[in-house]
Amino acid sequence: MSSWWIQLQQMKFLIQSLYNIGADLYNAKELKQASVVFELCCRCAWARVSFVCNKRTENSGVIHDDWSEEAVSDFVTEACSKCVNLLDALHQCEGSESQKNRIVIACLVNWSAVASSTKNLGCPTFLMRKWVKIRCKDYMDVDTVDNAPTIYSLLCTSSTTFEERAIRIILEQELLAYEEMEALNTNLCQSMQLKIIDILVHNVYVTTDYVLKKSTTLIKKGRIARARGTDGLNNCIECLSEAISELQTMNQIDVSNESPAINYPISYNLAQAFFLRALCNQEAQPNSEIFFEDIPHALKLWSSINWSLAVQDDLENGIRLLCCIADLVLLKGYFYLKNDIFQMLITLLERNSVPPKKCFAMLWADRRLTHALCTKPIDECVISSFAHHFSVSDTDTVGFWVSCIENSQALLVGLRQKFSLYDFISPQVGHCHPGSPLGSNVTVDEVREVVSTVTSSVSTINYNFLVGHLYYDLCERLISSGQLIQALSCATEALDVRTKLLHKKFICTFGKQPQSTSDTKQDCQQNEYSHPLLEVIGSVASEVWPHMCSENLELRNLSQWNVLRCYLESILQVGSIHEALGNASIAEAFLVRGKDISYKQGLPIFRVAFSSALGEIYCKKQLWDMAETELNSARQILVGSNTSISCKQCILTLEVTLDQRFGCLFRNRSVDNNISATLDLYKSALDKLKHVEWDISSRFSEEASQNCSRKVDTEGPHLDIEYKRSKRASKQVMKERNSKPEPKTRMTRSRSRPCNNKSVNSDEAESQCNKKSSGNGGFDCPSTHENERHLELNILSKNEFGCAEIFVNNRRNFGKRLLVKVMEGGKVQDFIYMKWEIQRRRLSLRLLNELGTCIGEYDKVEEVHKIFWQSFGMLLDQESLCQTYSGPHSLLLEFIEKESQGDIFTVECALLLYNLSWFSLKTICSRNACCDLSRIQLPLVVSLLLKAFILSREVPFLFQKVSRLLATLSLISTSCEPSCLPLFPGKTMCGSRWAAFFHQASLGTYFNHQLCSNPNVLKLPNFVRFGGSQSTASTETLTEVCDLLRSAPGRFDDLEKLVNDFYQLLPSITVICVSLLGSDYASLLSHLLPDHFSSPALLLLSRLNSDNDPIVVLLQSDVIPEDMDHNAKYITLHEEINSNKEWHCPWGCTVVDEVAPQFKLILKENYLSSSFTPTHDTQDKRHLWWEWRRKLNDRLDKFVRSVEEAWLGPWKCLLLGERLDSICLDSVVSRMTSALKRKYQFDMNENLLRVILGGAKSVSEIEKCISQMLLHKGCITSMGIFPHKKCDGSSIACAQDESLPSLLYQLVVESGCKLEVECDRQSIIMVLDSDVQMLPWENLPTLKKTEVYRMPSVVSICALINVNIHRQEQSGSIDGTFPSIDPLDAFYLLNPSGDLDYTQVKFEEWFRDQKLEGKAGTPPSVEELFLALKSHDLFIYFGHGSGAQYIPGREIQKLDNCAATLLMGCSSGCLSFMGSYNPQGVVLSYLLAGSPAIIANLWEVTDKDIDRFGKAMLSAWLVERSTSTIGFNPRNLVEEFESMNIAGSEENGARDVSRSRRFGSDSISNTLKNTRCHRPKIGSFMSQAREACVLPVLIGASPVCYGVPTGIWKKKNGL
Repeated sequence: MSSWWIQLQQMKFLIQSLYNIGADLYNAKELKQASVVFELCCRCAWARVSFVCNKRTENSGVIHDDWSEEAVSDFVTEACSKCVNLLDALHQCEGSESQKNRIVIACLVNWSAVASSTKNLGCPTFLMRKWVKIRCKDYMDVDTVDNAPTIYSLLCTSSTTFEERAIRIILEQELLAYEEMEALNTNLCQSMQLKIIDILVHNVYVTTDYVLKKSTTLIKKGRIARARGTDGLNNCIECLSEAISELQTMNQIDVSNESPAINYPISYNLAQAFFLRALCNQEAQPNSEIFFEDIPHALKLWSSINWSLAVQDDLENGIRLLCCIADLVLLKGYFYLKNDIFQMLITLLERNSVPPKKCFAMLWADRRLTHALCTKPIDECVISSFAHHFSVSDTDTVGFWVSCIENSQALLVGLRQKFSLYDFISPQVGHCHPGSPLGSNVTVDEVREVVSTVTSSVSTINYNFLVGHLYYDLCERLISSGQLIQALSCATEALDVRTKLLHKKFICTFGKQPQSTSDTKQDCQQNEYSHPLLEVIGSVASEVWPHMCSENLELRNLSQWNVLRCYLESILQVGSIHEALGNASIAEAFLVRGKDISYKQGLPIFRVAFSSALGEIYCKKQLWDMAETELNSARQILVGSNTSISCKQCILTLEVTLDQRFGCLFRNRSVDNNISATLDLYKSALDKLKHVEWDISSRFSEEASQNCSRKVDTEGPHLDIEYKRSKRASKQVMKERNSKPEPKTRMTRSRSRPCNNKSVNSDEAESQCNKKSSGNGGFDCPSTHENERHLELNILSKNEFGCAEIFVNNRRNFGKRLLVKVMEGGKVQDFIYMKWEIQRRRLSLRLLNELGTCIGEYDKVEEVHKIFWQSFGMLLDQESLCQTYSGPHSLLLEFIEKESQGDIFTVECALLLYNLSWFSLKTICSRNACCDLSRIQLPLVVSLLLKAFILSREVPFLFQKVSRLLATLSLISTSCEPSCLPLFPGKTMCGSRWAAFFHQASLGTYFNHQLCSNPNVLKLPNFVRFGGSQSTASTETLTEVCDLLRSAPGRFDDLEKLVNDFYQLLPSITVICVSLLGSDYASLLSHLLPDHFSSPALLLLSRLNSDNDPIVVLLQSDVIPEDMDHNAKYITLHEEINSNKEWHCPWGCTVVDEVAPQFKLILKENYLSSSFTPTHDTQDKRHLWWEWRRKLNDRLDKFVRSVEEAWLGPWKCLLLGERLDSICLDSVVSRMTSALKRKYQFDMNENLLRVILGGAKSVSEIEKCISQMLLHKGCITSMGIFPHKKCDGSSIACAQDESLPSLLYQLVVESGCKLEVECDRQSIIMVLDSDVQMLPWENLPTLKKTEVYRMPSVVSICALINVNIHRQEQSGSIDGTFPSIDPLDAFYLLNPSGDLDYTQVKFEEWFRDQKLEGKAGTPPSVEELFLALKSHDLFIYFGHGSGAQYIPGREIQKLDNCAATLLMGCSSGCLSFMGSYNPQGVVLSYLLAGSPAIIANLWEVTDKDIDRFGKAMLSAWLVERSTSTIGFNPRNLVEEFESMNIAGSEENGARDVSRSRRFGSDSISNTLKNTRCHRPKIGSFMSQAREACVLPVLIGASPVCYGVPTGIWKKKNGL
């Protein structure tokens, strides 16, 4: 090859021939031979290069194509490519590293020799890429990365001297190759890049000529340092700072001297470095202001350069970087930079040839058009920026934005949903206005359909982002309309997809689900699980750095800060909904997580929002110090960030919300109760909202003035309406009233308007109004009526009514017409203003409600009424918050009463109606006639409450309050004349049914809402049948099922049907509902009733079952006197108790603490004594300790006896179940009813009389009850006479008749019926209000021998029975109308903590003898317990607490089949709650999972005594099991009898069919049912087991049974 005679063409032929031979060998897998041939080919190629170079030197003055510079460059490129082939072959045949190094060095030596004489010689790019690719494969092992050599280190071993230029080019090419190959071996490539960069910076870029290259290389080094993790953040910032320093120095020299082409890269890279350093500083010091020092510099630099000189890569890198910066600014809430950022971003998009519509579509898809937590759908600066940069005339119209994204259905639905005002105009589904560019209203189904179809069209990341926004926005709409359950479902969907996105962008360390800590009054900061850690993934952080291989620009624009913003917004949304639903612990957990993330990421606007929300929760939990800490923290952050947060609406919203929550704190905190400070806060907040009222665009001013003018025109007739009529008007009124029958004046929801309720032509009415206009237009009542008590509203004349009706409708419709105008006009600015106005009104309504409640506590009637009118004005679209309602008040009340929808202010409207009703009742006797609100009578109050009942059905706490008040008023109606309080005139349902329905609706509202999301309940045939066929159960049907579970329909017209369905669903077992109404109700009723009474509390008790009408009573509850018999000798034991042991009351403060304060003291002493561990154990101390414990036992026993006597008196019989043997009872009931009617003309309620006779121990008890009923003519009360129920002389005479006891005695004797409490009875289920559920009701003397179960609500009883019956039907093991278990099909968990040795010794061997499965002495896994609960009939737990430490409640709730449970740990059945939030407890989780029965403890117990109880229960169950028939199924027996035509009479059969529909079973005769249904259930052995305890009350009263009656049987498999 080096011979002189070989010519150029021969060399070309030789190179090609050798390459072909090598290629053939390579393809034939003869790699070693191929490498030999390829090496000869390389030598030949470089020989040709040498030959040509020599020819050029020899003939320097001669131009020849064969040895031109271009030819030389081509020959060098070909030679390098042959070396690439050789390296590949060597790598494939596993050639030695030294051999490959030798080839590369030789190639670079040859290339360098040519480069020294050829200026435009190409770089050895392909050689470097192959070399780096081979290195990536050779050094996959992390441990060998540090040993990988650089090209520079290999060249240094060569004897050849390289020129500086050649070294620089080789290093730059190697650096570029490693950057491109990062995906193959990230660790090696990044490590090698750092090595190469250090060589370039320190050895090559050492002169001023290389400042720009040095800076860009330092930026690369910073990228690599950040990409390798947060540990490299400081190094990254140092690199960027050095690059900035170099570029700033150069920029100062070159700005005025250099051409724009040279100045552009300097300014571009300097600004880029500023931006990148700002991002790095955000990660390194998120709470520092350093972040904002660099961004303005960068924006100034980029705004001054000539972007026409920018290359494509610079534009795309710039867009990506600006998007990330914009997302961070919008996340942190520092909005004063957003205008400049958006203008620059739009400039780059325009320069990058992105069309205006695509530009908007990109920004909308990534939701960069508004900032975090803002109600505005789009920021105003975006509109102005678009108008400034693009020559499009209609950028300020919604139609333009719609046209930008019309090709994407998902984006279009998102925009329509965000901008639409249809929810505020009409609640109709799919409502559409033809003039609107947004089309029809977006429905829930439409959103879900879009979500299901968009999956395949976008990437996973973009899909999650898009779906998250669709569900988030839908949730906001549902919240506004009060649909919280469905809103929570959508919010959870959004949070789920956004959590997935978060994990794509961040390294997330959440640990366990954060737990609520406030229940134990511990500081949240002490909870190790409440501090999540977020770290941006290195590769994600480096995506916005320059020189990365960019893919699709639209796919790479989703930054980590945008994702974090969405995640935090969803966290806040989900937490807020849980708070509204009463799930305080779940809400707190979410909000604490959000607050911690916000704090660590330095996000002030989110910190304010989360701290403020937490402050509200702690305030409602009565944790005043924690609430004040959170609210003060939020205020300090807001004040400190006030200058940087430029969005006035967001600042105002946060400030007003904080003022409201501070006001609630001051008002409710009993320590200071600073009413003046509270009022100042509320009024200050309202003033702030008044000062930002906006004026809609001038084109609507004419519309507004036309509507407002009608108010002036109709002021004359209003004088007549307001009882200050002119003579002419008065005559006209009298004339019309004389000519027509006078209508009744009672205004209820069900009544139409009086006789003049006819359609009136508006023009005619207005002309009539104008003719009558005279006098002053005020609406206050004249002073002559100030001291009169008015319970009726005056009736309007026909003309007056028409005029006023037009006015009211115009006032109501003005706002809606204005909304329609906005929709038709399509101006974005109008949409923005309207959205803010709706938010402002919502805030104002909440403040007015709080202010009215606060002032109402001091009975300032006129001030409160003004606030009510102002609130009505807000609801009726009054144009100014500064105005109060100035229309006809009486018609306004009727209009409010008749409205069926709450529109977007559903919850606020419901609260307003409740507060108005309560205040009207409270002041019904004392108020002055200041306005129409002073004349509200009881029927109208009930009507308003019924509307509030419908509107608040998904807000448990408010719904509970409304239902309780309705129950009380309904009960009053049963004691009055029939026409006094007609809830539903013309209907047949009695008042007691309404009272009982509303009472039960007020109980367990939180639990009922959870049932609504339980698919096992919703799909039950027994529930579905009320909505339609099971096989065709639609969304509408499931909605009706949810209505039934919530005890409230979506429409008022469906209420009566729902109540009837409810009573059909009741089980045959007796249900007792108990509530204790506090001093507020006692005070209210003392004002309502003519004969005042004095009582600290009232006991509301309802008795329900499917066979009889309900019984509802309201009894005075006296204070239980404290037991002062304390012994000082126990003080010495107190002194030895560990000071760290403190009893935390699980219920905070309730009405029980007011009327029975000693119960809390007893439980506290029980805890302290059971936790007592003496320093020196002596016999005397043990004896003293036992005395202490026995004394507590006696005190608790005395307490429960006092409760029965002081609260129930003779009516304790109402707690007992039905007697099983009722034949003689029927006889005496019949006799006594006839006798009472004959002698006293008194129609006795037979059902009530049956209960009294069936539960009375003596004739004297019967006499007390009947005497009281005779005195009050059927009213069951111990407080006195109800309103409108004057007690005449005959009633008193009847009650005081001395012959009554002898008559009663004679009737009882003649019937042969024995009066005994301890007879065979059906079991009962108690549904206890949260305020009384902590009391041991089962241990009342009357109930001690009764089989008692507890359930959170009445509908949950029906649901639990049906869940278990349906499950047993599917498995073929149905046993009567209640569920059954086999106690030997059990799993035990015994002493899992390992410190209850006595318990383990006592039970472990016994469990093994019974061949039970289980675990003892060691903790199980969650999966193990999950399977055990699912696959067994019974779960037995002997250990500490409830066992939730081994399987949390949220895991239990995932079960669709759960065992009955025996939880013998301390407080395992305790329901903890504080303030106004839902009770929490693991037993509720078991009930939600379908467990038929749970026996658990209400308070702390000692191990040995509770072991005795547990052993007694289990032994009794096994004895009962031994008497049960194996696999007995009464259904099979019934079928056989039916085939023999002896199933029973037609009458019984019909009744059984109804019952079978109720329980989803076939017809079963009463005789057959008695064979199984009246056998002892698992709860029937509780009384015996209590007696097994040494302390039968202190320990024995602690276990209670939650669930429903559950039978005991043997399975077919013979377990």
